[in-house]
Amino acid sequence: MLELFSKNGTLPIVLQKNASLSVRIAAEDLQRNLLALSGKQVGFSFIAGTEKKAIVIQTDPTSAPDHPEGYAISVCDHGVCIVGRDELGTVYGIYTFATKCLGIDPLYHFTDIFPSATERCSLENTQIRSKAPAVRFRGWFINDEDFLSGYASCGATRRISYNHDFFKEVISAEMMDVICESALRLGMNTIIPSSFIDILNPDEEAIVATCTQRGLYVSQHHQEPVGVSYFAAENLMSEKHPGKAVSYIANPNEMREIWQLYVEKWAKYEPHVIWQLGLRGRGDRAVWHTDNSVKSSMQERGNIISNAIADQYGMIAKKLGHENFLSTSTLWSEGAGLYEQGHLKIPEKTVTVFGDIGNTQLFGSDFYSVKRKNNHLYGIYYHAGFHHEGPHLTDGVDPHKMLFCYGDAEQNDSLFLSILNVANIRELCGTVRLNAAIVAGAPSAFDMEQYYKSVYPMLYQNAASEVVSLEKAYFNAIGDLGKELGKEILSYTDFNYYEYEALPFPSYPLTDGTLAYMGAHFLGKRLRDKAKPYVENDKNRSLVQSVLEKSEAQYVDLIQRAEAIETDIPKEAFSHYRYAYSYKMHLMKDLTHFALCASKMSKGEDVEKNRAEGLRCLEEMVEMREEFARGKWKNWFSCDERRRIAELIDDVKAYQYQKQ
Repeated sequence: MLELFSKNGTLPIVLQKNASLSVRIAAEDLQRNLLALSGKQVGFSFIAGTEKKAIVIQTDPTSAPDHPEGYAISVCDHGVCIVGRDELGTVYGIYTFATKCLGIDPLYHFTDIFPSATERCSLENTQIRSKAPAVRFRGWFINDEDFLSGYASCGATRRISYNHDFFKEVISAEMMDVICESALRLGMNTIIPSSFIDILNPDEEAIVATCTQRGLYVSQHHQEPVGVSYFAAENLMSEKHPGKAVSYIANPNEMREIWQLYVEKWAKYEPHVIWQLGLRGRGDRAVWHTDNSVKSSMQERGNIISNAIADQYGMIAKKLGHENFLSTSTLWSEGAGLYEQGHLKIPEKTVTVFGDIGNTQLFGSDFYSVKRKNNHLYGIYYHAGFHHEGPHLTDGVDPHKMLFCYGDAEQNDSLFLSILNVANIRELCGTVRLNAAIVAGAPSAFDMEQYYKSVYPMLYQNAASEVVSLEKAYFNAIGDLGKELGKEILSYTDFNYYEYEALPFPSYPLTDGTLAYMGAHFLGKRLRDKAKPYVENDKNRSLVQSVLEKSEAQYVDLIQRAEAIETDIPKEAFSHYRYAYSYKMHLMKDLTHFALCASKMSKGEDVEKNRAEGLRCLEEMVEMREEFARGKWKNWFSCDERRRIAELIDDVKAYQYQKQ
C-alpha cells in the first residue's frame, strides 16, 4: 500500500532532465490532477534525482513493453514508477495512471466528472503493462466545429468563401490544448485539428503547433491535399495570379506553386505530420464538378488525380530528403470507383483510407468491392458526427454498429489507421469513449458488456447499471427508415450504397440530423433532389410517420426513466448525466415530434395545430440549452450553424400550405 498524499504531505514527481516537451506537459497535467484530488494549493513538486518515495516518470526502451508507444506502471510501497518505451508511451503511461489508479475520467474537461477532493489517498500495489493496439494510428477529426468555434474563439477569423457562417472563428490554441489532452488520455495519437485549417494564418498554425507539442501526429482533411483546401487555393490564386482559376489542368504550374508553399510550411512539423494526398473540387465534391476542363472519361479523371498525388508526394520527398514520411489518400466518393477500376494510382507507402456513409455510419459498396493489395496499407474514416443527415447534437451511432464496422475493417485489413469525426466532442462523449476502447485492441476480441462493467462504474458509481440500461434503451428507440427507403435517399447523393443482409441495428437511423433535415424537406426548405423520397411518395410518407410515432413514444418513456434515476447519480456526474441523457431524450423527442408535425403540415392536416406543436418542440430545445450553457460552458450554443434550430423555428412560422 502506498500513501500518495495525506495531511502530512505529498509525494514528489521525479522527471528526467531530458524529458521531451510532451512528457513534461503530461506530467504537469498529472500534477494538477493530484492537487485537485488532494484539495491542496501546492505539492507534488518536480524534483531531480531520486527519493525513497516518489512518482518516477521516465522514458526507457529497455524497461517498457516492446511495441511502439508501450508503457509500464508499477505501484508499490516505495512509490510509483511510470516508464514509456518512447515519448508517446510515457505520455500514455502518465494518463493511464491517472485513469486506472486515480479514477479520473479521460474526458473530464468535457464531462465535468472529476472525483471529489479527499484528505488522504492510498493506492494498492499494482502492475500495469500496455498491450499493442490493433490500430497503429488512432485519431480524431475536429470537424463542423460550430459550437467550439463560437465557444472558444481566439478572436481571429478565417478566410473561407464557402459556408463561411459555419467556420467564422479560429479555435484558440488553449482550447486545442484541452482537446489534445483529452485525445491523449483516451489513447489517440493522431488529430486533424480543424476543418479547412490554413497554416499560413498564424492563429491557425498555432493550433498545429499545439498538437505537435503534445506529441500528436497532425493530419489534414481529405479535401485538403498537403494542407491546401480549395478555399485556401482560391485565396492565393486571386492574390498571386489574378484571373486564373483553381485548376490543376488549366494552371498546373500555379497549383504546384501553391502546394509547394504549404509543403514548406507543414514540413517544419515533421516527423509529426501525416500528409493528405489527393485532388478535389470546391465544397468537398469531385474535382470535375468544379473544374470544367476535366474530361469525362474515368481513365482521364483517374490520371489527373494520380498525377496530382505524384506531384504532391514528390514535393514532400524532395523537401524532406527521404520517403520515410507518413501519408494518406482517402477514397471518398468518386475516389473509390477510380481506384477499384485501376485508374487511380496511390504511392505504395501511402495509406489508402475508406470512409463510411455519414448518413448511416455503415460502409458503402466500395469498402467491400475494392481488392486490397498486399504491399499497401489501409485505414478508415468513421463518423461519430456528421452535420448533414447524421449525429451532431447527440450520440447517434449504435454501439454495436460501430463495433460491427470496425470488425469488418479488421477482417479486410483496413485498420492501420482510424480517424473518427468527433464534431464538437462534448455532444458525442459516449461514442468517442467507446471508439477509443474498440481501437485500443482488436475489435474481434472486444466485449461490449465487459466494457460497460469496467467503464461506467468509474463515471456513475452505484448508478452504473441503471445508466447502461437507459443507454441501451435510448439506442433501441432511434427509428430506422429501413434499407429500401435508405437506398432511395442515398441515390441522390454521391455515396456508394451497399446492400447489407439483415442487421441488428438501424440501417438508416433517425439521428438528430436526419430528423432536422426531414422536417425542413417537408416544409419545402432545402428542396433539392434529396427531398424527393420524403415528399413525393405516399408509401414513404406513411412509413416515415409510423417510424416517427413509434420512436416518439419510446422517447417519452425514456424521459421518465432518465428523470427517475437522477437521485441515484453521484453529484460529480450529475451535470453530465443531465446533458448526456435527460437532455438527449428531450432533444430527440422534440425533433421527432417536430418532423412528425412538419409531415402533417405538408399534407394540410391540422396545419395550425401542428404548427403550434412543432414550434413548442423546437422552442423547448432552445430553452433546455440554457441549463447547459452556464458557467464554464457559457456561449456553447452561440454559433449553432449546423442544425440552426432558430432557422427551423422560422421555417415553421413562415410555412404556408398549398394544396397540390
